[in-house]
Formats: sequence, structure tokens, C-alpha cells
Amino acid sequence: MGAMAAAPPSPESTEPLPRDPAPALRWAALAAAGLQLLAALTLFVLSAARMCPVEGSGSFSCAALVRPRLGQLGPVHVSELALFGSALTLGALIFLRRRPTPLAVIPGAGAGLALSAQALSVGATDALCPLCLGLAATSWLTALLSGLWLRRAEPRGARWLVFALLIALSFAAPLGFVRGTWLQQDDQRRAKLLAQAGGGSGPKLYLVSREGCPHCQTLRLDVLADEAVLPLLERVSALETVDEDDALAQEHAGGRGAPVLFALDAGGGALAQPLRGAHGVERVRRWLEGVAPVGSAAAR
Repeated sequence: MGAMAAAPPSPESTEPLPRDPAPALRWAALAAAGLQLLAALTLFVLSAARMCPVEGSGSFSCAALVRPRLGQLGPVHVSELALFGSALTLGALIFLRRRPTPLAVIPGAGAGLALSAQALSVGATDALCPLCLGLAATSWLTALLSGLWLRRAEPRGARWLVFALLIALSFAAPLGFVRGTWLQQDDQRRAKLLAQAGGGSGPKLYLVSREGCPHCQTLRLDVLADEAVLPLLERVSALETVDEDDALAQEHAGGRGAPVLFALDAGGGALAQPLRGAHGVERVRRWLEGVAPVGSAAAR
């Protein structure tokens, strides 16, 4: 028998991917995405723990992060969105190849949304969020390195990244600022309602506060002015805010610290134990019902 003919090449054979033209840039982008995820995780943990390293001074405040009402976007918190988006960015860069892919838009969109979060903070508090700035910086570093790598490996992917960044900025930043402005106006409305609180025959209520304290604003505007708590303030004779260094606060709130709620009767005697910290609506309701029972309300 004659020699068997050689088998024809398989039509399913594929051409190998071209060599990565910039491996150093690819690894740098992955490292930046890892830093971005770490920043988002830190943001999430501090937000969940209601920890604020910069209470509020001048142009910086993390009130929009610490106060649940300000940082909530629908059913989720901005820190939860940041964590999900950062994990998605890292995953996209891991699976991103040198051929055109829609995954290239994820780092760009993430950078645009991270910077847009500042618009929410500025609109709501007239200050930048320092913790969010760290996330925005790492997000933009990830986008920059990803764009430089894609520009070498696949120019169309780089253009998709820039396009996604600009779209995210143009839509999310104005929406964030509008929502923040609305929240600030709502804070002003709540403050006016609290200024009218009191008038009952019950005790006098004191709120120990300090300037720039987001936890104090949480208790004052987000809890005391809540529609479930505000009616209980009709039972007290007055609601007064005092500084933590005030002599009355020192005497009845047990030293420095804010926020603290305490109540005094007509003779200046303390009623119940002071309530320390920015507790939720239900905890504050129970405390108020203890110091100002139903019979202490008076007709206005």
C-alpha cells in the first residue's frame, strides 16, 4: 500500500493570541484595581461601623458617608455600590484580553461614577468626602493605566474606556448633585421643625452636640426629626442644643462626648440615664416615651 496521505489541518485550529505588547502596564493596571478594591472595602467597613476620621472642618466632611439618609441610593448604600463596582473592575481586568471586548468600558465607568460620588457629598453637605476621594483617586489610576495598556494592545478598547468614563461623568455627576441639593434642603426643613418642638408640660430635653459632628447631625436631623419621633417632642417643654463643653452638659451628660440626649424636670433634676450616641429611631422612641409619657403633652 502506498503511504497514507497526511491529514489536512483542522478547520477548528485557532491562531494564537498576539503577544502582549505592554505586560508591565497590564500588571500595573491590575495592581491599581487591587488598590481600588481595598479602598472600597475600607470605605464599606468604615461606613458600616459609622466611623468618621474627618468629622467636618472646612471643605471636608464624611457626613454623606456616615449619615445613612445621605448615603442611601434607593435600596443600597453608596459604599455597597463602590465595593461591588470595584470588584467588577478587578474581574474585568483579569479577564480582559487584547482583542476588542465590552469589558473595557467597566474601568472607565467605575472611575466616572467614583468621581461623581463627590457631587452627592458637595450637594448635601457643601464639602468633599475625604474617604470617597481615596476611592476616586485609585479608580482614576486604574482607568488611566488600563487606558494606556489598551492603547498599546487594542486602540478600540481604549476608546470604549474613555467613552464610558465621559458618559458616567456627564450623567451621574449632575444627578448626584441634584439629589445632594434636595437632601440639604430637606435638612433645612427638618431643622425648622425641630426649632418649633416643645410646648408640652413635660421635661426639658437637651441635645449635646459639637460643630462638624456628623453623628450629632444624624441624631438631630435624621432621628429626632423623623416622622415617627417628631410627634413625641410635643410632650417636652422645650428642646435645646448645648455644646459638649457647656457646664450643663458636663454636669448631666457625664463629661465630654457627643451626641448625648438628656432630660431635666422643672426642678433641674435628671430623668433617666442620658442616651449616648446616634441611636436609631426605635431606640430613641423608647427613651423619649420613658422620660416624657403621654400625659405630659399639652394642647397648643
